[in-house]
Amino acid sequence: MRQNRITYKNGRETTSYDTSAIDNFTAALDNIFNLSLIQLTEYVTDEAKKNFNKRSFENVLWKETMFPSMSRGNLANSLKAIRTGKNSMTITSSLPYGSLQNYGGNIKITDKMRSFFWSQYYSTRDDKWKALALTKKTFINVPARPFIVDEATVTSKLREIILNNMKSNTNKNKHRK
Repeated sequence: MRQNRITYKNGRETTSYDTSAIDNFTAALDNIFNLSLIQLTEYVTDEAKKNFNKRSFENVLWKETMFPSMSRGNLANSLKAIRTGKNSMTITSSLPYGSLQNYGGNIKITDKMRSFFWSQYYSTRDDKWKALALTKKTFINVPARPFIVDEATVTSKLREIILNNMKSNTNKNKHRK
């Protein structure tokens, strides 16, 4: 194994320092952070699933709409915590409707959607579908139904997870000696 060395020259004297311990420490910290991100992803996903099951966020019920929220768990299961820099991370979803669910917004009513509304009306005879097919509105307003825990909670939880992983790593190293 190649040893990394830092050499300082002071006049005629040369002093070399082995830096492999620093490299090992940096690698251990990287491993701890990566493990922590995996655990944080599990935490965020679990909290999102709880919010979906309760149909609420921070004990405030979601505003009901004529469209049911996604209840199959696809959105909660799609959440990932991604390391975006040395000291930063992003919680993201690969599903396009995640942002609409969490923050709310408007959906443009297209001809294809109107055809779907008519199809639903003919198969269910539910007047809500007929009303949607005939509406003069050009947008459907989808209220926010937040499910991702807030930044302060995520930061606090990440700090807790990292500290626990550092303690666990320290205890493992004590037992090896």
